[in-house]
Amino acid sequence: MELTKQFYKDLDSKILLEATLPLEYESNELLLRNLSCILTLAGITSFDISANPESVKYVNEGIKDAFIINKDLNEGINNNPFIKISFGALNPLKEQYYHLGSDDKLFSKSFIEKNLSACIEKGSQIIELHVGNMDDEQFLSIWKIINELSQDGLISINLNRVFKSNAHLVNLIKKAYEINRNKPILQIDGATSKGKVESYSDSLQSLATADILIKELKIKEKKRFRKMYIILCGDINTKTNALALICNIEYSGLSLGHHYMNSHFSFLNGELNQKKLVEDMDRVHFLLPKVKDYLKKFRMLKK
Repeated sequence: MELTKQFYKDLDSKILLEATLPLEYESNELLLRNLSCILTLAGITSFDISANPESVKYVNEGIKDAFIINKDLNEGINNNPFIKISFGALNPLKEQYYHLGSDDKLFSKSFIEKNLSACIEKGSQIIELHVGNMDDEQFLSIWKIINELSQDGLISINLNRVFKSNAHLVNLIKKAYEINRNKPILQIDGATSKGKVESYSDSLQSLATADILIKELKIKEKKRFRKMYIILCGDINTKTNALALICNIEYSGLSLGHHYMNSHFSFLNGELNQKKLVEDMDRVHFLLPKVKDYLKKFRMLKK
């Protein structure tokens, strides 16, 4: 319960900043562990990783390393970042699953339960289902499984408009709320940006989708959806906060997508492949100021 309170506190305070760790990093235990470590020290509040128990384990180890290092550096981190596991339908950009195994196993009830339970055991606290091109029946059947498995009720739906119309997304959210009324989180993915540039236009799709859902649900059906939390992902860059402020679009957090992490944090790859950061304080002192300064650009702007 304390975990749930802390997560919603971060959302209410609009300080949640999540890093999606690229799938291609998951074959490199040291890179995954060290990246999780340096990002924790720099102030990331949540990680998004595929539903792979070993990957969750490496991220958890990186977080633990960060708290060991923090005893000497006193960076002011007090709460462990959350670990979210993502899985579900086809990613229209990468043409792959977020992923539980081969395609025919992906939506097997027993396979889902086994993998997600193993991830929870290794230290993940949040489950996110990517809707993508799922039909409603498929989505709702998996959504029920997730609700049964989630120990703290921390669950999220990742949505985009690649396969669904605005009306379809609204109806899907309403159906999801019938199953879980404990404030499920919406993660709105623009699903267009590849993260290589920093421009206002690259934030438009995520913000436009969020604006529609806010107007259709949080405003038109305020009593029911007043506490619906929205996190923006996909088309996220350092211009997003400013554009959201101009357009008066409220959200509770940002999630830096795998494409963004790949393109803008690629300088870390070579630096984090040497040895464990907990054993390499010189490298920590060299990298940490750079990462912290970069993440500061994503702080929520206020009127």
